[in-house]
Amino acid sequence: MTCRDSHNNISELNGASPTSQVRHTISDPLELESAFLQHFKSILGSSPSHPPPFDLSGKLGPQLELSTLGIPFTESEIFQAISHLASGKASGPDGFSIDFFKKFWNIIKIDLMRAFQAFQDCSLDLSELNKAYISLVPKKESCTEISDYRPISVINSFVKIITKVLANRIQPYIKDLVSPLQTAFTKNRSIMESYMVTREFISFYHKNKLPAVLYNVDFAKAFDTISWTFLTHVLIERGFPPSLISWILQILRSSSSTIKLNGDFSSFFVHKRGLRQGDPLSPLLFIIVTDALQSFFNNVTSLISGPILIPPRALQYADDTIILMEANPRSLLVVSEILSNFAQLSGLRVNDAKCLFVPISVSAPAINHISSILRCQAKELPITYLGLPLSIRRPKKIHFQPLISAFQRKLDGWKARLLSLGGRLTLVKSVLTALPLHFMQVLKLPPWLLRHLEGIRRRFFWKENNKCLGGHCLVNWAKCCLPKANGGLGILDLQRQNQALLLKWLWKLKHEPDSVWTSTVQLLYGTSDADQLISRSVSYGLVDILQQVPFFNLSVMSENSIATWKWTANGIFSSSSAYGVLSNTGLISKYHLALWKVKSPPRVKVFLWILLQDRLLTQQNLIVRGWPCPTSCPCCNTSLMETTDHLFLHCQYATSIWSLVQTHYRLPFLNFTLDIGNF
Repeated sequence: MTCRDSHNNISELNGASPTSQVRHTISDPLELESAFLQHFKSILGSSPSHPPPFDLSGKLGPQLELSTLGIPFTESEIFQAISHLASGKASGPDGFSIDFFKKFWNIIKIDLMRAFQAFQDCSLDLSELNKAYISLVPKKESCTEISDYRPISVINSFVKIITKVLANRIQPYIKDLVSPLQTAFTKNRSIMESYMVTREFISFYHKNKLPAVLYNVDFAKAFDTISWTFLTHVLIERGFPPSLISWILQILRSSSSTIKLNGDFSSFFVHKRGLRQGDPLSPLLFIIVTDALQSFFNNVTSLISGPILIPPRALQYADDTIILMEANPRSLLVVSEILSNFAQLSGLRVNDAKCLFVPISVSAPAINHISSILRCQAKELPITYLGLPLSIRRPKKIHFQPLISAFQRKLDGWKARLLSLGGRLTLVKSVLTALPLHFMQVLKLPPWLLRHLEGIRRRFFWKENNKCLGGHCLVNWAKCCLPKANGGLGILDLQRQNQALLLKWLWKLKHEPDSVWTSTVQLLYGTSDADQLISRSVSYGLVDILQQVPFFNLSVMSENSIATWKWTANGIFSSSSAYGVLSNTGLISKYHLALWKVKSPPRVKVFLWILLQDRLLTQQNLIVRGWPCPTSCPCCNTSLMETTDHLFLHCQYATSIWSLVQTHYRLPFLNFTLDIGNF
């Protein structure tokens, strides 16, 4: 058993065995397998309760022209779907991976097209092809319950190709099918907009002393409990062609799964509801279904009697749902009724035990009343939303501790002493620099945190995460964080990157009036003009963004009343172009540009970079640092001091090596009187 297998091994859990309803610790392998099988069979393999009669006509938004989704399958779109599926992934129960279909496409494409034709005609029996094994992915560090594991389906590649083809067809229309308040699985929508909108609303309610509630809704087993009947009605109402609906239902009704536990497999069970996590089509179907909830909220104003300043609204990222509403009994009761009706229709039931609400400008007696209506506990701000601290005030040091801990976990898993400077540079740029990006997109990181994170990166690069004083750094860290063209290593400077990412929100205010973020700012403050917002009482987050207005105004020019970004060819803002402007020193080094094009290992390139900086620990540089050492070259036994130029060019030993290189590769005349840079 490998170390990874040992870590993923499930040896015992708390639960009730099938033969006894008494909860106890289950450690017997057969009992564990049976417990997992019964658990997931009771969710995915049980028929949903019959919903009350319902009519969705005219309640889910306009029908779209989607007839092209039902046209016959083509060879080109099937090949495109296979090409877009990730390689190197685990195969399903049949053992055929996506790599097999990619490699032998020219051989099997005729048979594959016949299978697609049969599927298209609904004459293909998918019951044996549409099998999957459920891989148990832990939701947290220490799992003690069966519910602590997320069921990820590894389906047979043929069915995965079918669902990928269908997903590719639906994806271009998803933006029109799903509300802008749903930011998951949709191109050009950002998870950060949900956070930004929520923060702006709670700040507005607080500053204006408007009693309000932030209701964090948790749906129990969201993907696993979707009603296929409700899904069918939604697809019909939104204008999906009958042929596409029949294809989707073929896939759903023929699906069966087995539980993979510690390398062994349980018996198969047939699915009767839910969407498989791991299926390319499932995320799109899920947000189409949950968009019905958005439609119900769009009609909520007519259900609330009496005046209301801002109607309740639901902000969603997949199943992660935040409902913002005024703290009056009318709104609370209507929202509770909407969620109850939606649960009966869709199968998505609210898990009250995991829900919470945040009262804003609400009295203590009112909080108790709200708790009785929503059937969940109150919690004070700040809370964690989408992995970020959400508050009406600036986050404190403790709220950034998860980010700092994430850095430490990464460092603990790396054997820095076994890595060259080139390897450490790669990890700094690809991992340690990426960790805080989630925070930096919406929060202006405080100076102390930036210094701390820069210190972690600097220590790891120069001293394998040990204590790193100034003398340990061969090159100043600010120099390392310059672009390669300006003589640096191309490591992103966190402060400048933070600023560049925040500039994106100013661009949205200026150039994307239909975005959820811009429309929210317009609704709350009566304007989305950044110059006017500076004088308004806005959230601390918006204040930080508005501080970038002077630089932003210098970077935007107007042509025919259209704002364009100066620093890109197409005139559209990008954070990378903003960072390039913020970090550009204006000094282009031709030597360094040539260095990074050399075909050599990263460790050699980093060594050459240090060499060009004249920061190698030669005798000359050691004396400058206060180290006692000889003042004569140990290679040529002369009285000449060992400098960078002498060691690599002027030393007799070096010149003899260069002569051999020159002869072997038939190089032109080499001038050894130059310094290392000009050489």
